[in-house]
Amino acid sequence: MSKTKSKECVRVCVRCRPMSPDETNDQRSVAVSINNKTGEVQVKNPAEHKSAPPKKYTFDKAYDWNTT
Repeated sequence: MSKTKSKECVRVCVRCRPMSPDETNDQRSVAVSINNKTGEVQVKNPAEHKSAPPKKYTFDKAYDWNTT
C-alpha cells in the first residue's frame, strides 16, 4: 500500500432527528438512545417485547436531536 492509500479512511457520523409534531401528537416513544462520547447508537423496536435487547451500532461520531 502506498502512503497515500494508508492515510485514507472513511469517517461516519450520524445525527438523530427530533421527533416530528405528528409523532409527538401520536404519543410515540423515542426508540433511539445516543451516547455522544462513544458514538454508540441503540435502537429499540417499539413493536418488540420490552425485554428484547436494543440493536447497537457504533459510529465515529454520533449526535442526538439536541445538536445543532
